[in-house]
Amino acid sequence: MTSQLFVASGDVSFENKTVILGIPSVGNVGQLALDFLISSFNANRVGIIDSAYILPVVGNDPYYDPNTNTKKGIAHTSAEVFEIKSAPDVLLIIIRAPITSSKLFATEFATFLKESKINRLVVLSSANSSWRMDNMIRGGQSNIVVRCQHVGTGWTNSPILEHVVHLDQEEKAELDYLQRNVNPMTHETHSIQNIPSLPQEETSKQKMVRGVGKELLENAKDKFDAILLLVLCNEGDNTPHGVHLAHLVSLDILFEGQVDKLQQSNIQWRPPSSWMYLFGGPPATSLY
Repeated sequence: MTSQLFVASGDVSFENKTVILGIPSVGNVGQLALDFLISSFNANRVGIIDSAYILPVVGNDPYYDPNTNTKKGIAHTSAEVFEIKSAPDVLLIIIRAPITSSKLFATEFATFLKESKINRLVVLSSANSSWRMDNMIRGGQSNIVVRCQHVGTGWTNSPILEHVVHLDQEEKAELDYLQRNVNPMTHETHSIQNIPSLPQEETSKQKMVRGVGKELLENAKDKFDAILLLVLCNEGDNTPHGVHLAHLVSLDILFEGQVDKLQQSNIQWRPPSSWMYLFGGPPATSLY
């Protein structure tokens, strides 16, 4: 079944490519970020992902621009693959529908990516902001945290690592603090055994990294380099989170931190026209 997972609509290869995958999550920030990138770069659809573990959905073109009257009436599906002309080493995969089995999908998808000989995988997702660690509350509240799965040197010198919070390092700091167990009032150190706590309570990292994102990282072991970017947010209007994540990805991953190349791409940042209908139409005038 793995060989049938990708249905191409043109001449496209995954070999040595960086694959950026947006998965359903809190506020669907990963999907919003890819929507913004696809619209802004006018990316071309080159195929679909046909998996039994993604709910089938078909809808009208979310990127139809009524001003230019382009691509009107083209049907789109639950999971699609796009390429950007100005970033030929990158493929975008957007998943718009729920995944029925995180473990089975991750196993199938990671096997397909390994057989396709990709270079790196970037997973865009989000998590509830209430799961932040205490030292993440300082500064700006638009936190993006990262969890890496290294196989080679794919992320060793990536500029993305300079602009995000390293989740593994934050968890170590959190656990170190708990082990020291310093009373914030007296600054005295007490035995951790004397402090009441919930049995088998999850750490902040365990709460954030779960579901499809966690399974994809686990399945990437010994196969390819993978990185999970999590935006911490709450449900609501999450378009600003999607735009923020898209800007980060475009500069640090699509163009590897080279601002001049990003400027030379002549990109015109624009949201897809479908964003006008995220919260329905305006209130009926008869109400007033």
